[in-house]
Amino acid sequence: MRPAGHLCRYPRIVMVVKRLRRSLSESGTSDRLYGKPELPAFKTDAWYVLAASLRDKPDAQRLAAIINHQGPPIPARVLSEGDQHRVLAGPFDDEPAAEEAARRLKIDLELDAVLFET
Repeated sequence: MRPAGHLCRYPRIVMVVKRLRRSLSESGTSDRLYGKPELPAFKTDAWYVLAASLRDKPDAQRLAAIINHQGPPIPARVLSEGDQHRVLAGPFDDEPAAEEAARRLKIDLELDAVLFET
């Protein structure tokens, strides 16, 4: 493993990265690039996928983050009620889109998801 300052051997790259970070922070877009993805708002008349129901909130948050960073991303969030933390993916405009997300969750993460419509 290289030490933290290993980029010092490439001063041009370090300069470009610093300039990029500065321009991103000035434009206010760095949070969107480095933080969690923006999730669409809840909506009625949409399809959702229940990916998992867990007792441990950090595990639920970790799973939602993994789902959010699938390629292409699947929007996922944690809904907590008492000691149950549900990982919910969506909203999807139609049933085929929700089925596709559930299929990807099964293939990529071996999750047996449940579809439902609001």
